[in-house]
Amino acid sequence: MDPVVLAQEAKRKLAVPTPTITMTPPPDKVLVQSNTFLSIDPSQWGRRSASASAGGVTSTVVGVPEKVVWSMGDGQQVVCTVPGTPYNPAIDFDAQQPDCGYVYRRSSAGYPNDAVSVTATLYYHATWTATGAAGGGDLGLISATSAPISVRVNEIQTVIVHGGQP
Repeated sequence: MDPVVLAQEAKRKLAVPTPTITMTPPPDKVLVQSNTFLSIDPSQWGRRSASASAGGVTSTVVGVPEKVVWSMGDGQQVVCTVPGTPYNPAIDFDAQQPDCGYVYRRSSAGYPNDAVSVTATLYYHATWTATGAAGGGDLGLISATSAPISVRVNEIQTVIVHGGQP
């Protein structure tokens, strides 16, 4: 059996997990000019493998997470090489810096339903090896994209009143 054909079969079996998005603040409480923590479920970030065999030949594909590309809904993207660390509620919000995050520069007012649509695409880099025959190499990137989530980016405005009188 051709090990390249088996490698392609194993690649189809390799399940890149569909990312589960976590955002802090929650999607309805995001603020302009404030950190938004971005993360995916850490269990979705890990080495995976799949094999296919026939006629004494086995091809094994190994996928290793490489990056998460966040489409922030305002035309910008964030590329993270880690799954992201969620916000820790035991620590003051302003004392934390996300290892994967984004700062919106304007509100979502004016977008459809006054919200932006955010997705995360998880990319794994795949390679393959063969036993029982010569073969192996690079299979490139494989990916899975989350369902979109609707994010309302809010803007807080302050009115300064001089002398305590309106």
